[in-house]
Amino acid sequence: MKTMSYNNDYYPYIDPEFDDNFLSWYELEGISKISEHSRQIRSLLNYKSATIRYFYSNASTKTLNSKFLENKKEFELKGFQLIKIINNIKDLTGVLEEGIIILQNDALDNYKITKAYLIELKKVINELFIKIHFFSEQDIHQFPRFLIVIIKIANEVCKVQKYLNKEFSEFYQELEENYSNLERELNVMLPKESVKNVMNRNNKNKLLAEELLQ
Repeated sequence: MKTMSYNNDYYPYIDPEFDDNFLSWYELEGISKISEHSRQIRSLLNYKSATIRYFYSNASTKTLNSKFLENKKEFELKGFQLIKIINNIKDLTGVLEEGIIILQNDALDNYKITKAYLIELKKVINELFIKIHFFSEQDIHQFPRFLIVIIKIANEVCKVQKYLNKEFSEFYQELEENYSNLERELNVMLPKESVKNVMNRNNKNKLLAEELLQ
């Protein structure tokens, strides 16, 4: 693998003898993290814009296209999976953060269960972030009842990421707080009962709505 060559003009704070492995890691991991965080910030800003647009728009019924509907179903399913995993982790200690710490430190007697929980949790979170960004670039203000579900799920995702990624805990803490503020704004505009109404097609979605409304 080709590594980044050291350049004192760009990295004056790094010892000239510093191993190029660090720069290679930064190129692969650091830049990837920056891009991911930038996308997550764009998603948040788009949802803030959607909330404003909903406030000033005329309420009307819109038609869901097939791509939007397919992604909506997948998102609701992944949201249900996330809530289920969170509840399972909470069962370990009663507190989500402590449960995640136990998993990360391999403190469970059954190592396979530890790895399975973490792998599934990270996989679901990554998939949800992709969906969250997808919907942020749609005319989501036209579907306010689904918009508030997305924001509630985004809030839960940020909460978990805050505990999973200690090095970026402040970033996800701030992201979580912003989504919480958006949720409060939408709750003023839209009754909570509407969240149940938009997800009443099957038992899984009813359970998801009930968990999010607690």
